[in-house]
Amino acid sequence: MECVGARNLAAMAFCSSPSSRLQLRRKKLWRKRGVSSYSDAIRLRSFSLKVEAKASTGSESCVVAREDFADEEDFVKAGGSELDFVQMQQKKSMEMQSKLADKLPPISIGDGILDLVVIGCGPAGLALASESSKLGLKVGLIGPDLPFTNNYGVWEDEFKGLGLEGCIEHVWKDTAVYIDNKDPIFIGRSYGRVSRHLLHEELLKRCVESGVSYLGSRVERIVEASNGHNHVVCEYDIVVPCRSSFRETIAI
Repeated sequence: MECVGARNLAAMAFCSSPSSRLQLRRKKLWRKRGVSSYSDAIRLRSFSLKVEAKASTGSESCVVAREDFADEEDFVKAGGSELDFVQMQQKKSMEMQSKLADKLPPISIGDGILDLVVIGCGPAGLALASESSKLGLKVGLIGPDLPFTNNYGVWEDEFKGLGLEGCIEHVWKDTAVYIDNKDPIFIGRSYGRVSRHLLHEELLKRCVESGVSYLGSRVERIVEASNGHNHVVCEYDIVVPCRSSFRETIAI
């Protein structure tokens, strides 16, 4: 995520902490089990989670079947193969995070046209909406009013450049990169663990201050009108016209 995170997370850089050593042990375990890639490891982890859930609870409350959804599209929208983890995240306590609808004015339907509609209310969506609004654009934010549930890790210097250093709750002053199971390479760059609560409140505050409006709804589709504008079609046939739209698609 370019606007609120480190560009090089995919380089497998992490800090020399107990959690990072655990990751290294997991890699070795994956090799022993014949796991050749990260995606294979995720599938193995998902399978293990299901087994552990059954063993510890004596029920299948954490295991979700495709039959629970109307079709493949609904299954993918709900989380797809990562649905177990999505539901685990939803059970986290998030009372510290404000509701978007309590802070942002509603999008006024039928009252003019928005310059930009940002679809998705994660960190990237809130950041893009606030920064675009600061440039003088009339911006609307659309998406379910859900809290941040992920744990974010960032390069400290990049977050300082974004004015978000106050959202970092812990900093490791050095970072180690492990390549091909060799000795760690220390790169002398600080890495931070972000407080999802502080990040949510800071980005929401920026949206409030810049005048972003909000609609708590899922987007069904985007239709291009004959005049070149976009019609963002939401649940219950609510249509929000705009000159441009951006859908937040991000994986951290």
